[in-house]
Amino acid sequence: MAEPVKAAIDFQNFVVPKVEYSVSPNALAENASPDVEIAHRVDFAPDGEFDFLVVYNIKATIPKNLRLEVEAIAFFRSALPIDENIRESAIVRINAVAIGFPFLRSFIATLTANTGFPRMMLPTMNLQAVSKPLAKEPQNSIEDSPAE
Repeated sequence: MAEPVKAAIDFQNFVVPKVEYSVSPNALAENASPDVEIAHRVDFAPDGEFDFLVVYNIKATIPKNLRLEVEAIAFFRSALPIDENIRESAIVRINAVAIGFPFLRSFIATLTANTGFPRMMLPTMNLQAVSKPLAKEPQNSIEDSPAE
């Protein structure tokens, strides 16, 4: 029997170390959509040759009614030791970001709904547009197929 194919990266955990949320009771009367800023970065553990994380920073505001700031972190482990080729690969820069983002969307939707206000759904991210352009994938990349 053939051995199962090992994933290039493994999702390990998702944590939300920072949440700042304030909302006015008048927000229910308003029908305004928040202005949302979404940023992310990929960090590599200096002492862990297989570990990396994606840090998401979200800011959402409706002037005088709502302010939400969230920092969330998705932890990953690479199947291969992380070198410069892996650091710049689509599997790390695009796929890992895409894997963690639904956890963040769910967290924010649940947080806002549980406070009695309309649920806030983050917009989807076009990761090809927000990621820096990728050169042709190196031959020793941790991915076996191109990013979708």
